[in-house]
Amino acid sequence: GKGVIEVRVLTANGIPASQATVWVKRVGLPADQAEGVVEKGIIRFDSLFEGVYAVEVRDSLGRGARGEVVIPAPRQAGWVSLVLAETGSVAGFFLGVDKKTPVSPARLSLFSGEKHIGVATTLPDGAFQFENVPMGRFHVEGYNPGTGRRAEGLAILSVDGQVVAMLLVEEGLGSIAGK
Repeated sequence: GKGVIEVRVLTANGIPASQATVWVKRVGLPADQAEGVVEKGIIRFDSLFEGVYAVEVRDSLGRGARGEVVIPAPRQAGWVSLVLAETGSVAGFFLGVDKKTPVSPARLSLFSGEKHIGVATTLPDGAFQFENVPMGRFHVEGYNPGTGRRAEGLAILSVDGQVVAMLLVEEGLGSIAGK
């Protein structure tokens, strides 16, 4: 079923923002996404599949924000309020267990605490990037759909405009032994 997402965007002073670009991207399948420009502090996205969405916003001055919103059921709405602030970026590579082979296409998820605030897919060389990441502690999880292997990285952004470099390496699946 399909529903609605409303995103409220405020400046650091609590004033409704205008002319900021907002992206919403569904975390799971089926893939769904939308993009628009906020006017008078609010934007509405109609006809999106129910589920969890990562939300990203950026204004013309380089301030940004990220958050999570859920459309709980068909014909229902989810909403989130975001405050524009200083942000940084995360850029890196996702490699296989051999630490040489790029993992692509792979699905990457960005988390702040328990909130799912970003979704990306690796490029053919295993590269990935998340922009407009809020200051503070975050983690990135990678998943290789071809092997079922995962990888995880943790980091902290502490300075506006900072770029954190991250290398994700697939973890082994373990082994089974028996008689």
